[in-house]
Amino acid sequence: MTERHPQPRHVLLTGATGSLGSRVCVRLLDHATLVHCLVRGRDQQEATARLQHRLHDDHLTDIKHQGRLHAVPADITRPLLGLTPRSYDALAQTVGVIVHCAATVNLAAGYDPLAPVNVHGTRAVIAFAEHAAALTGRRPRLCAVSTLGTLIAARSAGHPVVDENTPATAETAGPLGYPRSKAAAEGELRAAAARGASITLLRPGIITGDPRTDATPFGSDLLAPLLRAAVALRAAPDTPAGLPLDTADAVSRATAVLALHPESAGRTFHLVRRRPFMLQALFAAARRAGHRLEPLPADRWWQRLDTRTDHPDVKEMIMLEGVYRRTFTHDADHGHLAPDVRADATSTFLEQAGIQSAALDDDYLDRLVPHLTAGAAR
Repeated sequence: MTERHPQPRHVLLTGATGSLGSRVCVRLLDHATLVHCLVRGRDQQEATARLQHRLHDDHLTDIKHQGRLHAVPADITRPLLGLTPRSYDALAQTVGVIVHCAATVNLAAGYDPLAPVNVHGTRAVIAFAEHAAALTGRRPRLCAVSTLGTLIAARSAGHPVVDENTPATAETAGPLGYPRSKAAAEGELRAAAARGASITLLRPGIITGDPRTDATPFGSDLLAPLLRAAVALRAAPDTPAGLPLDTADAVSRATAVLALHPESAGRTFHLVRRRPFMLQALFAAARRAGHRLEPLPADRWWQRLDTRTDHPDVKEMIMLEGVYRRTFTHDADHGHLAPDVRADATSTFLEQAGIQSAALDDDYLDRLVPHLTAGAAR
């Protein structure tokens, strides 16, 4: 599987101005001739400026990429992606691979405000892929980024262990709006695959930054609210819990490789490490950085959290309580925990494709902790 495959000349990317999408954009440019990025904007000039501004802010600009990025003013929530019929057809006849990263990520929001982008937007991207197939006679590959959050309630739904073959449903997603919206999007993708579409589905877990490769923290890093709350409380939950996780650099590299690899079609991949990331390793690194963190049983830690609801960093954690209660909680609530996540098939595929993840060792964690606590309230 390591032999060279002809790479597509033109790739269409949604979500290029997002935390993950901007990194995927740059990784795609390592392989494709031109990347067309759908970007909200009134015109070409505004869309281009937004894209360039995001890449510059993330320190992702590179002279070798100049001239190979094309910002397309568009809106995936509007008919024809917000394009004119002529532009829609021209783009459909050009691209060979579609990478769908666009999403509204808000773990505190309900389903309805998230559905326009996460569900209807996915439906619109599928319609574009099917239109391209009808126009050209060839099916573009569609690589869609979902989330392992679609399986967060799988244990409660009777699946204590999940892998790449576990389908996401409303039951496995649970009551939170964001996982529900992404599970609905996965349902749209499964329906498209049944109609003959070439679909690759990616489920990242928690994505954290990598100070060795990222100059700025990853925008939606879920480790940050937890660590900031622990620092504010001067206590950390004494739990053996681990998280399905990988770095933004690893996830973006894997996304680009899988999107462009012909053998990924028809498969689902879990973009996390083979083994979960243990929370105690994070808290140990915080202690090495000088933070006093008293170890508390999980139930007592949550109780202390409830006494400090006035603290800004505690408020942020409370907004994510529905997620983290499924990570570490009282033993009596074990059935409420998230399932054990398997990613063996994904790891094997990526290793055979020459993708290796860097170690999350003490040196990495000692660099990560200042990233995660940057901007914390004092």
